[in-house]
Amino acid sequence: MALSRTFSFLVLLAALAVGTNAAAQHLTYAEWQERSAKDLRLLPRYGNKEKTAEQVLADTVLVQRVMESEPDRRKASDRLAGMGMGLLAGGDMVSAMYRFNHAFLLDQHNPMVFNGYGAFFMALDRTTEAGQQYLEGLTYDSTNVQLLNGLATAFIAEQYAQRPTDATRADQSTKAALELLQRAQNSDPRHADSAYKRSVCHLLLKECPAAWEWYRKYLELGGATASSSYRQQLETACPPTKGR
Repeated sequence: MALSRTFSFLVLLAALAVGTNAAAQHLTYAEWQERSAKDLRLLPRYGNKEKTAEQVLADTVLVQRVMESEPDRRKASDRLAGMGMGLLAGGDMVSAMYRFNHAFLLDQHNPMVFNGYGAFFMALDRTTEAGQQYLEGLTYDSTNVQLLNGLATAFIAEQYAQRPTDATRADQSTKAALELLQRAQNSDPRHADSAYKRSVCHLLLKECPAAWEWYRKYLELGGATASSSYRQQLETACPPTKGR
């Protein structure tokens, strides 16, 4: 029975994707603003705007169809959010936001929905808006590793913009990222990406021993050995000493 239910859910997800591929595209922030002004589905949580009776009916039908295949609302929401992340990774930002909002319909308090919204704005290079979404998700799960890591990434991105004109503020953003990454690793000590980003933060702060320590930890946790470009940066800024 479980196999049949899973298969039905996958078929439903495939059906949801029909008709969206033609619109598959990367959006600039200006393009997103223009399109989302005409299409509530491109706004996180549909912009919290009042819907027409037709839109409400369509939402109700969608939820019913999904729950026929997966009665657990959180599991169904997680799957839709995961599908959205896959679409976003493939550059289909329009369909990705549609899926994140479908996931929201199933479970409005699901942290992974807000992780999706945050990732969407990171793809638009809008770190402030991304941070707001990650923070909201953390109100539902303050130990969520993906949200903590995502918010830290937003701070790291901000410091790159700040550093040329305000090094002090950039360092503050980097330290804020470090605190978030520490929380992420408290939740999951084996989270390799958090270890890698901790190394990056220490490198930005010119804390060479710690930068090497967390880079080695990243590799121990199974981090990609293909990170040769970062290692080259690390070796240039922090020349290895004996034992490294």
